[in-house]
Amino acid sequence: MDPAALSIADAGALFRSGELSPVDVVRACLDRVGALDPTVRAFEVVTDELALRTARAAEKKVRDDPEGRRPLLGIPVALKDLVETAGIPTTASSRVLAGNVPERDAPVWRRLRRAGSILVGKTRTHEFAYGSSTPPTRNPWDTERIPGGSSGGSAAALAAGFCLGAIGTDTAGSIRIPSALCGVVGLKPTYGLVPKSGVIPLSWTLDHVGPMARSPRDAAVLLDAIAGHDASDPASAPRRGRGLYAAGAGPRGSLRVGVIAGTGPTTAGVCAGLDAASAALEELGAELDEVVVEGWETAVDADFTILGAEAAVYHEHDLARRPELYTDDVRVRLEWGFTLDAAAFVRAMRAAQRFRDRFDDLLADRDLLLCPGMPCPAPPAGAPAVTIEGRDLPVDRTLCRNTSISNLTGLPALAVPSGFEEGLPVGVQLIGSRWGEGFVLAAGQALSEALSLPSLA
Repeated sequence: MDPAALSIADAGALFRSGELSPVDVVRACLDRVGALDPTVRAFEVVTDELALRTARAAEKKVRDDPEGRRPLLGIPVALKDLVETAGIPTTASSRVLAGNVPERDAPVWRRLRRAGSILVGKTRTHEFAYGSSTPPTRNPWDTERIPGGSSGGSAAALAAGFCLGAIGTDTAGSIRIPSALCGVVGLKPTYGLVPKSGVIPLSWTLDHVGPMARSPRDAAVLLDAIAGHDASDPASAPRRGRGLYAAGAGPRGSLRVGVIAGTGPTTAGVCAGLDAASAALEELGAELDEVVVEGWETAVDADFTILGAEAAVYHEHDLARRPELYTDDVRVRLEWGFTLDAAAFVRAMRAAQRFRDRFDDLLADRDLLLCPGMPCPAPPAGAPAVTIEGRDLPVDRTLCRNTSISNLTGLPALAVPSGFEEGLPVGVQLIGSRWGEGFVLAAGQALSEALSLPSLA
């Protein structure tokens, strides 16, 4: 038994039985970091001393929790380097914020810390979350390939066994893209379910904060800890009951699933993964029908327009004062944001409303929607394009093609592994109704168990 490869639930059970301690798991994770992270490069900073100190304190506390009422007690987690942590650098993986040490914790980390989670480090993001590659982080399945972005460090850390849970952010797919490419699970929750205050923004309109884990069940445990209103974020939603997501009702009886068709060029392995997921859902009693979302391919344009304009405004001061501190690709994207006019922004916002209306209609008489995750497995590092169905397609736009639409609608979307192509993970997405995370996660867990795929860790 490798402690670094355990699920959150299994680790907690072993803590309570006395067969394992939080120190054992944290040390196993840190040993992997020491051995593998010089190659994977998932972390901006490793908080090893803090983690071991917290783990020792947690050893005593687990004895006082025989019922497992604190499922995250003693569990090592990683935070994307956008999440503010008091006394620990938060740099958004950018020279612009070099030396930035917040005085306060973001609500999402404060809640995880109070739940007993142990921070092993801050994971790399594509600079200011504005990209889908996360250089210099590499994919643990094949270190010649990207982990995806912008939460690539969090996904790589999970896949490599550096932590048991992680936090990412998602503006055009930045939780679900790296989750799919690294073979882990990632949830973009309903817009507003998790407070965003204390998390460095990319786009106020489209940003989401969510959990990443090795299973939907583990993601649900993390979501239970971080969800709910915080006074520092007026847009955050009220909590809808403690333990709701981990105890969410799964597929029972006739499950109605709409399979979204016409999502664009897709590799054979991804198609096979979608077929496998569809067959598994049918075995679980689902009734599948094919649905079409008109203009699917335009969603990424609307998303990029909204986030482009909002990111430019957020960075306006630093971009004017010290542009040389930004990486070339991010600086070019920010400068492009200033070329967008008000009419383009309004058209993009109107498109978002049309997609919200369409998805609400589709989910009025269906429980879930199913679609591919990424159109392809992880591209090689540095590749500007991927070839799918004989067409050379730009990496950023292609990786966001199936994900950005859920940022426009604000609906919960879960990335779940569904197979492999040439030894690399591929996956699907489950999209649910607003505030339907409990059902989406439970259905995702049932699907994961039915597919029973191996993990890297």
